[in-house]
Amino acid sequence: MLIGRYVSSQMRPMIEAHVSIPSIKAGGFVQFLIDTGADTTTITPADGKRLRVDYAQLTREDHAMGYAGASVDFICDAVVTFADAGVVEYQFQVELRLTKPDPGLPELFMLPSLLGRDILNRWQTTFDPAAGTITANVISYDRRTENPG
Repeated sequence: MLIGRYVSSQMRPMIEAHVSIPSIKAGGFVQFLIDTGADTTTITPADGKRLRVDYAQLTREDHAMGYAGASVDFICDAVVTFADAGVVEYQFQVELRLTKPDPGLPELFMLPSLLGRDILNRWQTTFDPAAGTITANVISYDRRTENPG
């Protein structure tokens, strides 16, 4: 079972995952906002910078309309891995969206990355604000590793 937490006074449902983007040799851990309204999983510029994404290497663009308004996203293949610590890891292969940094939109750097329905639709999820937890039973995945270490 995967476990997320409600964070901050806004009670944002968050969960951590490791993101790997092999084509540009970038990756690291990301705290995702669980967003049942997002079609796809998206990395925002703050996390892109932390993951050391070289946007100049990305070529596949798409225009998007999201919670921050209109933006340009890059799309690339990625692996998103969630861990039930010491028990199992679940990997999901996705077409990850990376919001292109725009100096004219500094608010993009303050937004959390989004975990979208491309992954969430493969889980059975329970939100418990009173306990401050989100639990997810993984229904399907692309790869599972027992006793990772």
